[in-house]
Amino acid sequence: MDLSSFATVFTQRRKTMFEQTKESGYLYSSLATEPGFDELVEMYVESIPDKINALLQSSAAREWDALATVAHQIKGSAESYGFAEITPYAADLERASKEDDSDEEAILNSMNELIEQCRRLRAGTP
Repeated sequence: MDLSSFATVFTQRRKTMFEQTKESGYLYSSLATEPGFDELVEMYVESIPDKINALLQSSAAREWDALATVAHQIKGSAESYGFAEITPYAADLERASKEDDSDEEAILNSMNELIEQCRRLRAGTP
């Protein structure tokens, strides 16, 4: 398969996965049907509770730099594993955690939105 054909198939699968995700309320990886990615996606989804715990611990300790670091990690990894929908939430939390003028409520709201989205992640297909 040439690169153009691959890009077309990938885009179609991603659109289909997005529509199925909207119907179920869960977020499924756009890479879930790609050969060799199913185990990687499953491992990523299994790692999410640890990331959520790290977010909660950092926020409880008011360690905003640590919170920004975890958000940055999620931002980078989510898209790599086919969960692009998570990336904007992680970016918002990272930005809020780093800004000097962000208030605690704004940071915690961003964190809660990210956690809510992370809890929707599922391995496999809808």
